[in-house]
Amino acid sequence: MSKKLIEQLEKLSGKKVILTEGQTWTKERFNQEVEDLCKDMKEQGSPWPKSHCVKEIKRVMKDNDITISDKKSLKEDREDDGEEVVLTEDTNSDVENQLEVLFQELVPSSGAAETFEGEMVRAIMRVWYRYYNDGDYYFRGYGRETAGPTVQWLKTKTPISKQLAIAFNKARANAVPQQSRLEYTEQDGYLNGIKEAAKLVVDYVKSKNGEYTPNTGDSRG
Repeated sequence: MSKKLIEQLEKLSGKKVILTEGQTWTKERFNQEVEDLCKDMKEQGSPWPKSHCVKEIKRVMKDNDITISDKKSLKEDREDDGEEVVLTEDTNSDVENQLEVLFQELVPSSGAAETFEGEMVRAIMRVWYRYYNDGDYYFRGYGRETAGPTVQWLKTKTPISKQLAIAFNKARANAVPQQSRLEYTEQDGYLNGIKEAAKLVVDYVKSKNGEYTPNTGDSRG
């Protein structure tokens, strides 16, 4: 992490930034860091939207080689002696990792992918990116322009369009209200719907076993 960025965050939040390079955060830690930064900025009189806080925390993580664990902690109390036991449970974060691998393999640095499967990966990554980095929901506000056409393409032009339509409709139906403190957190049903759609894409592309179809279109319309 650059000293300049540390100083910038310390100046904005009014707190000392101490991070250890190469560490791993749980999703709960990530969400808490986002909430804390937003709270700090509000107290400083310069409130940021959650999407901006998410982007800044991700920058800090990238500069410090900090990753998000594929597991989350669950706590359970033993009734016999009251001892606390920490269990672990797999989460859907692995979907993002698999998607990233496919993206690096099948999607060019610019423009449409050479294969249809690669274009499916490019499309779902765009929807995911627009949510995490810019706070865009495909069905409202600016998101209707940035992600809406891509979602429509996935829902109507792909071999798994019916399954994807169900996932995206679920994302829309379960999205938290605008300005909710739950936006961009695990409690946002929109995120869960997007993850479901991403898993469908990953599973479909992997089922092709490298036998991909040439692509002639663009998921962005």
